[in-house]
Amino acid sequence: SRPAFPVSPPSSPPFPPAIPMTLRLLVTLCSFATSALVAHAAAPRTNEFHPIGFDQLAGFNFANPTIDPSRPVEPQIEALTERIPWNVRKFDGAKVVMSGFMLPVVVEDGLVREFLLMKDQQGCCFGMMPAMNEWVVVKIPSGVNPAMDETIFIYGTIKVGPQVNDGYLTGIYEIDGVYLKR
Repeated sequence: SRPAFPVSPPSSPPFPPAIPMTLRLLVTLCSFATSALVAHAAAPRTNEFHPIGFDQLAGFNFANPTIDPSRPVEPQIEALTERIPWNVRKFDGAKVVMSGFMLPVVVEDGLVREFLLMKDQQGCCFGMMPAMNEWVVVKIPSGVNPAMDETIFIYGTIKVGPQVNDGYLTGIYEIDGVYLKR
């Protein structure tokens, strides 16, 4: 069984030049294997993360608004934030676990570094465009293997509020992912 997040090999220890290359490689590989085992064993304790679902995050009407580039952005963001009910805004900054389906957005070297967590598969390929409160942008800088067509659980810290990139409103939820469970 592989860890959910890939583990980077540790930086090479400073070996004296007299140690043969084969021994250096063996020590590095053993260090990498140990790191991988520790990373796999370091799955978060479930009691540290509050389970939330799309029934809470999408339980209110939030038509897909836009940001008007001809007007100041900050007041527009404040107005959009006020449209999110307090019982949802209270999760901002909380450690959460959510389940859903992965729709990759940024893939580098075969690893998904950013994806949309969708409540179902209808929003990606088969159905109508979901409302903005029916997806969560998930960012995982280290990357994960793609997990299409299966329910996943993402652990991380959620940000609740308008997410604006290059003047475009991209979502109202974002999770900085720390662990993915299939």
